[in-house]
Amino acid sequence: MLTTLTIATLLVGSAILVVLAVIRFNQIKSSSSSKNFDLIQAWQKESQAQRKALVMMEKRLEAIEQRLEKLGQWQERTDGGRMGGDRFYEQAVRLVDQGADAQHLVRTYGLSQGEAELIVQLHRAQRG
Repeated sequence: MLTTLTIATLLVGSAILVVLAVIRFNQIKSSSSSKNFDLIQAWQKESQAQRKALVMMEKRLEAIEQRLEKLGQWQERTDGGRMGGDRFYEQAVRLVDQGADAQHLVRTYGLSQGEAELIVQLHRAQRG
């Protein structure tokens, strides 16, 4: 049978093994916590970089929207509120047929003097 000394030795050995297991568990837990902490820090850095990129994209989008607004305003000023395309020129030619001169086209459609004179000259040349 087992002697008291053998039982005591087994108990002390078991206690030592339990203590070593607890120490190793804490090391693994600490290591996992460290890895998790590193992952969290990396995620935070990436998230912060994405936020900065998003802010930059938002600023660029605002600048593009402002530029589009300015282009729209410029187009309205240069078009003088006239109709687009061939229909506008058809109406200008119709006015020239009715005897309008270049000044009338400038006043009516906001054309430049040169553009109005060109329309008048071309149309009169075609009529012959």
